[in-house]
Amino acid sequence: METILVVDDDAQVLAIVGKMLERYRILNALSAEEAVRVATGHVGPIHLLLTDAGAAVASWRSSSAFSGPR
Repeated sequence: METILVVDDDAQVLAIVGKMLERYRILNALSAEEAVRVATGHVGPIHLLLTDAGAAVASWRSSSAFSGPR
């Protein structure tokens, strides 16, 4: 089963997206910082990162959590 990390600062959006993508394993985060913690704590690959346009891009770039295969 593929894993998708969904990041949005609106919990209702996370709930709706989770229902829409129920055939996948969904990891949720309310911020870029939380997403890094979730990703580093997750065992196995994350196949897709789905985020809103307002996410702090600098937080993603400065993180080694998304630097490649684990």
